[in-house]
Amino acid sequence: MKIQKVLVLVAAGSSLLACSCTLLQPTVAVAPVGPGPGSLIASGSTGYLKVYTHVEGYPYEADYYYFGHSDYNVYDHTGRRVRSVQNADLYHSLTPRQVALPPGHYEVIGWGDIKQLVKVPVVIKEGCLTTVNLEKDGLQIFKSAKQDDLVHTPDGGIIVGWAANVPVR
Repeated sequence: MKIQKVLVLVAAGSSLLACSCTLLQPTVAVAPVGPGPGSLIASGSTGYLKVYTHVEGYPYEADYYYFGHSDYNVYDHTGRRVRSVQNADLYHSLTPRQVALPPGHYEVIGWGDIKQLVKVPVVIKEGCLTTVNLEKDGLQIFKSAKQDDLVHTPDGGIIVGWAANVPVR
């Protein structure tokens, strides 16, 4: 009798684990995000990345919270995690952290305002800032852009960033 209970619990646990893995599959942006017009910010061989992830409240003291962008991970073309980013520029800051990366192709996985993990292919270029937006309210830098120059989530609900083929100028 005890063996049957254990088997039932193991089966139930396995089912829950399988469902949770399925539910946490990230949404994929359909095209790579790259630096946009005016994104050249430095000279040199390093590129830069800034990701606007979902803003969360973090406990500070009893009954007090501060708000900041949720953390995210950066993966190389082989799927190996190359960076885990604590996404606050300063403590109590709503400015996401800007990180330096060698030029190349990466994938960013972070939480979007749609309360879902979002996987975004990104291109990092020398001296340029690639900005990824996972917030519902688009950033000011995208306001005057042509829609063909932008990457959206598959449902079209979020402007994720500049298409990688847009000239930096």
